[in-house]
Amino acid sequence: MNYFLILRSNTFLKNLIIFFPFLFTPNLWSFDLFISILVIIFFFNLCCSSIYIWNDISDINIDRLHPEKKKR
Repeated sequence: MNYFLILRSNTFLKNLIIFFPFLFTPNLWSFDLFISILVIIFFFNLCCSSIYIWNDISDINIDRLHPEKKKR
């Protein structure tokens, strides 16, 4: 089983949009801020993935009938 498909890792890149406001902070090159941003991005992606997984589990019977979704 491919766990990256379940996590929808292809959406991780678009979730980096939460990083853009930090580009306009005065202390952009602060190491502490950078670590905080990485932690925020990690947990945001984790939350998004958990929602995708929950949706897949709750719709499993309906998705089995769909031509594309049944391949997941």
